[in-house]
Amino acid sequence: MSSAAKSTTAPARCIIYLGMDVHKDSITIAVLPEGARTPSRLDRLPNDLPKLKRYLDRLAQGGEIRACYEASGAGYVIHRAMKEWGYSSEVIAPSLIPKRPGVQRKHDKRDAADLARFYRAGELTTVRIPSESDERVRDVVRYRETFQKEILKSRHYILKFLARRGFVFREGTNWCSPHLKWLLHLTAENSPLEQHDRLIFREYHALLHGENILRRADKSTLNRWDSCFSS
Repeated sequence: MSSAAKSTTAPARCIIYLGMDVHKDSITIAVLPEGARTPSRLDRLPNDLPKLKRYLDRLAQGGEIRACYEASGAGYVIHRAMKEWGYSSEVIAPSLIPKRPGVQRKHDKRDAADLARFYRAGELTTVRIPSESDERVRDVVRYRETFQKEILKSRHYILKFLARRGFVFREGTNWCSPHLKWLLHLTAENSPLEQHDRLIFREYHALLHGENILRRADKSTLNRWDSCFSS
C-alpha cells in the first residue's frame, strides 16, 4: 500500500466504557477509556433522557461509547433510548456481578466504576432484552398475580373476622354461590351482625371487588398473547 493510501486511512477510534449506576432520580456514570487504569470521570446526572443524550454526545466526540447498567426497576428505557441514539448499551444481570469481599453497602460512584471495569474486562453477564410487546404482557401477568394475592388475603380476612363473631357458613364450601349470597345478606341493614361489625364487614367485603379486576386482567392477558402470536 502506498504512503498516500496509508495517510487517508482513518485512525481507529478509542473505545470508552461507561458503567452506569441508574436510580429513579439520578444516573452516576463512570467513564473508563480502554487504556486507562481508573475512570477518567465520575459524573452524576439527573435521570433525564435529553440531558443524558447531550452528555453522551459530548463523550462520543472522544471515542466509541460502550455502556452498561444493572437490570432493575428502571427497566429498559435507557437501553432503548441509547439504541435509538446510535450508542451501544447492555443491561447486566445484578446477581452475577463480581463482588468485592467485605463490601456491604452500596455506593453509587464505586458501583459505577466497578461496572465499567468489569464490563471492559468481559466479566459481566448480560440479560436478554424483551421486546416492548413482551414487556407489556409481563406487566399484565404481574398485575394479575398482584390482585390474585390481594383477593386471597381479603378472603382470609373476611372468614376470620366472621368466625370471631360466631358466623361460620356450614351449608357448603366457602366462596360457592350459596356462600356468596350468605355474605351478601350479612351486608344488608337487617343483617344479624351488630351495626359496628356490619360497617367493618362491608369494608372487608368491598375488597372482593378485586375479583372483577382479576377477570379483566385475565381477558387483557389473553388479548395480549393473541396479539403477540398473531403478529
